[in-house]
Amino acid sequence: MIEPAVVTRRRHEDDTALVLDMLFVQAYKAHVSVRYLVELGHMEDAATITRRLLELATTSGYIGTADPPSNALGRARRFLADLWLDLPTEARSVLPLNAQNYWNDLVGKTPRGALPSFQKMFSVLGHQGTYGDDYSILARVAHGASSDQLVAFARNTVPVRPLDHLGPVLAFASRYALATADVWNGTFHVIDAAALQNVAIALAAWPSSDNLVLGPEAA
Repeated sequence: MIEPAVVTRRRHEDDTALVLDMLFVQAYKAHVSVRYLVELGHMEDAATITRRLLELATTSGYIGTADPPSNALGRARRFLADLWLDLPTEARSVLPLNAQNYWNDLVGKTPRGALPSFQKMFSVLGHQGTYGDDYSILARVAHGASSDQLVAFARNTVPVRPLDHLGPVLAFASRYALATADVWNGTFHVIDAAALQNVAIALAAWPSSDNLVLGPEAA
């Protein structure tokens, strides 16, 4: 469903569409990465990329669902201006002069600074609970502080590739990837919306918890 959409030819009608496309393609690649990491039994690395997927979904929602559309465009341009300012001079010179002029002009018209913190964006989207639960857990795993390490290292033989949590990690990664795709599809209308919704409903039903749990008690 998502992969055919990635290779579909499409136009960026404005800067909002450009940013949503950037985030969508990254989400597709991250989702594929989680799949292969799960197959290898690398839970911590899969969870770390799942955190990236949650960040991509959050940024997509913050930009793509802003109302009115002028707010979405303003947020998209702030995102792009930050990218341009971060791009080294030698990399900028690779682009055609008219493209360089466009980005320089955009920076001149856009308020300085990147997007708000993820905590702020979660709050704006009405998902502060997701930040406190899913995002915090995934961040701990990314920082090497997964609490189930206490269980693993209490064994005589420490399991390097335990099967614990792989299913939930993949399920939540898929939720975040679909959330990004849904916002993207609202602009590009490439994916069948009903089919996308059906997959989202199925994922929401498993696992039974609405929040991600990766501690020893969930093993």
